[in-house]
Formats: sequence, structure tokens, C-alpha cells
Amino acid sequence: MTDRPDRPTPPPGGAIDRLERLLLLLPRAQRKGGVTFDELERLLEVDRRTLRADLDLLTARASYLRAGDPADLQITIDAERVEIFSPGPFHRPPRLGAREALALVLGLRTRALVRGLADTPATHADALLARLEGVLATRALDDIQPLPVEDASARPVDGLLRDRALDAIAERRPVRLRYLKPGASDAEVRQLHPLTLVHAEGRWYLMGEAPDRPPPAVRSFRLDRILEIEIEDESKPFAYPDPFDPHDYLEPSRVFQAADPVEVTVDYSPKIARWIEERFEGVPLEGWGFRVTHPVADREWLVRHVLRYGGEAVAHSPGREWVIEALDHR
Repeated sequence: MTDRPDRPTPPPGGAIDRLERLLLLLPRAQRKGGVTFDELERLLEVDRRTLRADLDLLTARASYLRAGDPADLQITIDAERVEIFSPGPFHRPPRLGAREALALVLGLRTRALVRGLADTPATHADALLARLEGVLATRALDDIQPLPVEDASARPVDGLLRDRALDAIAERRPVRLRYLKPGASDAEVRQLHPLTLVHAEGRWYLMGEAPDRPPPAVRSFRLDRILEIEIEDESKPFAYPDPFDPHDYLEPSRVFQAADPVEVTVDYSPKIARWIEERFEGVPLEGWGFRVTHPVADREWLVRHVLRYGGEAVAHSPGREWVIEALDHR
């Protein structure tokens, strides 16, 4: 049996070291086909667990991406390589929205009160405060968007659980999962040949083949809904399916289940339309925002997606009924 640590290993170095590693990792992982862990280990002189921790930090800071939407970040990790998809946010500094600017103004004002602004000479922070207040004074209050509605069912992901999933992927070992389906009170046991770990829509998913179903039987499980992962060490390593490309089951920022998608139309208000246009293909609506027709194979994805934007996203049938049903059960 392979020895595994009882807890995630803390990464070496401080914040500056991690930032330097991410600056070197990101452009390589964004190439088509990504980058191998062997190449990253040689380049950065750290082990694979440190690289995993760095990638996890990246997902935790995804809200700093352009438009502040963590769903723009997608990470795919298999036994040998990591690939990152992002529609451009890492290529230029993010612009502050009105909400971020207002929060920064409040923070700077608090800082000034604490240290006594009147008794100290002007600083760069004071100049920035004056500039931000001038910009906000010219903006309408409607430009300050409400905070998105988050999925209350989401649970924090156990780092040790994620490491165990990645160990099983690297060793190509079958696993048994205790998985809690949405709305269920009892967990069910699933068998899986884990193939890749995917970060999309702000969450981690474990993707693999179900050995008890006829191929292709690719399934994905939200990692925060997995209660336990048991690696079957005594079993022989499973054969990697050929051909298998995780991108066949992925869309930018989304994980598709292996099912026939249903087309659902969603209208987005002018407040968020410009950001939606950067992520999805659609058509502008005369006088009201932007319209996108989504191929939906996972009803839960559509519900989370619409609720994230509160009243700024309106789903047409059957998506409207899905959202109403989900709200009735919360």
C-alpha cells in the first residue's frame, strides 16, 4: 500500500515565492495541451504536492479575475499534466468595477481616520482616495451591481480529499466514493476509474469512467459533495481509455454530464451583458441586454448559473421551471 500523508503538506516559501511560481506556471499551463508536471517540477524545483497547493490557491483567488467571476477559470489535471483555460483575464490587469472601487474608498477612508489624516502629510494613498471619489461621483448608483447569489449548498473542499483523488488519478487506481446527491439525506456508494480533476464554475469536479456501466460511461462528481474516497490499492491499475479527451465533456467554464443537452435561453440585463458577451456566444436584445441559448446537460448548472446573477438573468422555459423548483426545495 502506498504511504500517504495524514494532512496536506504546506508549500515551501512565502507568498512571494508562490507568486513567482504562479507567474511561471500560468503561461505554460495556458498553452494548448497544457504542461507536464515533470516539466514544472524541473523548472520550479518543487514537488507535485506543492504544485497542487499552488493551483488550489489560484482557484481561491479566482474572484480577482476580470469581471470578478470565478467561473471564468477552468483547470484540468490528469496523471501527467495540467491545463488552464481562461478567456483572457491573466493577459492584462483587471479593471475595478464600481463595487470594488467603493469598497476601496471605504477602506482608505477608514485607514485615514485611524491614523489621523488631518495631522499627517499627503501620501499616495490620499491621492488615490481623491481620484477614486472623483470617479465614483460621476457614476450612477445603478452601476454598482449587487453581490451575486451564491449556492448555499456548496461545502468547503477538504484538501486531503483532493490530494487522495489526485493520487488515484496518478496511480490509475479504482476508487469507491461516498457521494451525496443534491437534495439527498443519505450518501450513496459509487465506483469510479478516476481520469481527471477539473475546476470549473468555481468548483472542483472528479471525472472518470463508471466501470459498472457500458462504455463510454464518463461521469463527473462535485468534489464538495464527495464525503469519502477509498483507493482500492489491491486492485490492478485500470487501463486508460483510448481515446479519451476531457474537453469532449467540457465547455469553457463548465462541466457537461454525458447526456443529451437541452437548449435553454437566458436573457441578461444591460448591467452584466458586456461580461456575458465575453464568455458566451449570443445576440444583443434591443433595449434589454444580451440573450444566450445554452446547451444544458446538467440542470443543477443552469440553476446555479441563473441564481448567481440574481435578478439580472432571466431563464426561459424549461429553465424557469427548474429555478422555481430548486427555490421551492431550499
